[in-house]
Amino acid sequence: MAEQKIKYYYFDVYGRGELPRLILGYNQVPFEDIRINKEQFEEVRKDTLFGQVPLIEIDGKKIVQGNVIARYLAQKYNQYPTDPDQILFIEQLRDFFVLDINEEFNKHWYLKDQAKQDYLDKFFSTTLPNRLEKLEAILKKGNGEFLVGNSISLADFYALEFSQRILFNPDWKDRAEPVLEKFPVFKAYINKRIEDPNYQAYVKVRV
Repeated sequence: MAEQKIKYYYFDVYGRGELPRLILGYNQVPFEDIRINKEQFEEVRKDTLFGQVPLIEIDGKKIVQGNVIARYLAQKYNQYPTDPDQILFIEQLRDFFVLDINEEFNKHWYLKDQAKQDYLDKFFSTTLPNRLEKLEAILKKGNGEFLVGNSISLADFYALEFSQRILFNPDWKDRAEPVLEKFPVFKAYINKRIEDPNYQAYVKVRV
């Protein structure tokens, strides 16, 4: 079977475009990582469903919406369940990471000065511990190694992206580290995911 030609378009930042890159990189799938600017965006978004990026083009087929792309790739590489109950669980976790963690954190970008600092103080003192407490409980009920099932899944990729974005990001690590220490099961889980050789291989080549 011929190797598929994959082009991935997003701006030269991580943001909403990082998760599909992470899944492709973890699975060691060759792809053309095309970092666009605002001028190129106008051309790239033509003939797409909603005129948006992230955009992945696989053998000419164009797919938009970062979370949809991530789910599609996870299904493609057998990292998404087929059992309806596991699918339900994984989709709840997806929204938890996207809406209850990342989107809550991202609100600080729209604030300034003291309001920004107050929001960040609340996020790291209250919001983040609350979210990690829930993930800790999920891991305790399971095998502690993966969020869903017995192998890496889309849920674990969301956890890895969250750890890149907040937990181990140099900008926030000093605030996040004391919080993480309070949740030893989640800490052991995320450290194991980060130490995964496939993930480390991706990090080494990540732009």
